[in-house]
Amino acid sequence: MADETLRNLALSNALSSLVRERRLPQKVFAGQWEDYLFFESDFMFEEDFMNVANVLFRDEQASVIALINLSFAEMPEPFFLERETSWTDYHTRLVGDGTPINWVFLRDRYVCASDKGKWVIYCERQNDVAIFAYRRLSGSIVANIQQLLRATSVESTTSLVSAEGFNFGKLVLKWRNTLKAELVPSRPS
Repeated sequence: MADETLRNLALSNALSSLVRERRLPQKVFAGQWEDYLFFESDFMFEEDFMNVANVLFRDEQASVIALINLSFAEMPEPFFLERETSWTDYHTRLVGDGTPINWVFLRDRYVCASDKGKWVIYCERQNDVAIFAYRRLSGSIVANIQQLLRATSVESTTSLVSAEGFNFGKLVLKWRNTLKAELVPSRPS
């Protein structure tokens, strides 16, 4: 089990990576990010998301990942994924007590980051959009994550339907254009 310091670091990385009062299509991310990979928001709440977490644990050498529901007025206790977290553990937390007020069914906003701070995921389920922003990750890790998430780079938005899976064509044209203008990737110097 990750110690409290690492959990607090993951929590801090997640929350400090966002400009909380902003919503998509505005730039919701704080700081500089190399690129943004778009994917379907529901993927974060499916079993295959654990494959993404496992790749990041292994390749980023992370100890803990914090997942936070941003839609509550008072921040609830975040959920922490660790190397030993199974799909059953994750799913049980998402489903909660089975009432309609659980993370699986809520169309809320979420943020997810590790204790390393090299990436963040922002998710707006009501808009069916999630974005993986990253910095200081190797090309092979990014390619693996992109494949697992069936994600598309913001730089690939000229094609409405990507080969990877995210469908920019479902976004309203103004929204799509604003996203592309707002989320200009920074390149390391």
